[in-house]
Amino acid sequence: LYTITSKGKILQYDRLRDKFKQINDSSTLLGTSARELRLAGENGFWVAHLGLGLAYVDLKTKSIRWYRNDPDNPKSLRDNFVTAITYDKRGKLWVGTTAGLHRYNEETDDFDFVALTNRNIADTYQYRVIRSLAYDSLSDKLYIG
Repeated sequence: LYTITSKGKILQYDRLRDKFKQINDSSTLLGTSARELRLAGENGFWVAHLGLGLAYVDLKTKSIRWYRNDPDNPKSLRDNFVTAITYDKRGKLWVGTTAGLHRYNEETDDFDFVALTNRNIADTYQYRVIRSLAYDSLSDKLYIG
């Protein structure tokens, strides 16, 4: 079990000692806008931030790579308010923002914007705000809140 604090510390629960231990140091602290995290291998984490974009934290190299909106790059995130992140069963990272849905492309280290259509004209997705993502591996479906 991992969690992130409002001070940017990544904590791992130690069952034997029944307490959390900090696994990142001052070189990889994250800001107060960190929303959620997902494991990315043994020494890496994706961290969603409200206003700062998406961070990839590499604990082995003690580095943080930021992914943010670049108005001149259509393969960047559409905005920096990352609200949700999840993986599908193929290992693809899905990123929800207040500007819509994105899929991370590992080969090119950028994002594909996923345009969604909605037949329900009363639905508020017309504003493209995604608040949560849930992936069901049994049905192979991504649910968007």
